[in-house]
Amino acid sequence: MSDAEHHQRNRKHIFCINSEPDFLNLLRELLMHEMYNVTTTNFVPETYEVIETLQPELIILDLVAGQKSGWDLLERLAQEASTNAS
Repeated sequence: MSDAEHHQRNRKHIFCINSEPDFLNLLRELLMHEMYNVTTTNFVPETYEVIETLQPELIILDLVAGQKSGWDLLERLAQEASTNAS
């Protein structure tokens, strides 16, 4: 493993979920500049499974009043043992 690969593996991982691609791109650039590994996505049916697999240290989630998908994902993250931070 190269030094660059080792350094990248030791970075904290942030998972960002938002319906606005421009906002996701901005978040990705800012967070990568601060030396985080960053994964971004829109709300898609397999979002929970990706989070469960990646086990990021932080999730930035777009919660919009009247839109159920973000709230449903947050509830599932809290309920499942593999993603509950408690």
